[in-house]
Amino acid sequence: MKKILLSASLLLLVLCTKLSAQTTITTWYVIPPTNGCNGVWAVDASQLGSGCGTGPFTYQMNPMGCVQLAGPTVADTTFLPLCAFPCDFTMIDAQGTVCICGTGTSVGEEENSVERITTSYPNPSTSENGWNILLDSPGNAVTVNIYNAFGQLVSAQSSDHAEQIFHVDTSTLTAGTYFTETIVNGAAPYRQKLILTQ
Repeated sequence: MKKILLSASLLLLVLCTKLSAQTTITTWYVIPPTNGCNGVWAVDASQLGSGCGTGPFTYQMNPMGCVQLAGPTVADTTFLPLCAFPCDFTMIDAQGTVCICGTGTSVGEEENSVERITTSYPNPSTSENGWNILLDSPGNAVTVNIYNAFGQLVSAQSSDHAEQIFHVDTSTLTAGTYFTETIVNGAAPYRQKLILTQ
């Protein structure tokens, strides 16, 4: 009996030692989903690839299916379709090396800018017509940041005392997919995908 317990203890020690080789994958930014898997999780491509060891990999997600692990890679960034927020996933390679990644946790309703936003429209829009954010009331301080697919800030517009409809000028932007960050009265940002057509 002692030999069995000793063997089990050694096996557990070996497994724990393997799992201690752990890498945290860097998140560049997160756009939470608004409909299905239309969110974006931008992560460090080098860490997601060879930085996590060699396959085959096994995956664990919480909640299950919260991210799709196949997405385009541009320069140093891999863009993963995000289906739920918050989301955590773990990759374990054939040697037991562990890579973990998490979006972080959702902010409370009282701290979130989305509580002051009734809707935004139109989406898709055109560069010429712009984009509108309908607030629950006039007089809010509003900041809207727009990022391109590489995570670069391409437009920043704000008002300390906005009308109930805050118009976002997109005339300097070309057609494409953008990610927006709306901050109302200094609360946590609300992130959305914005599509501009010609």
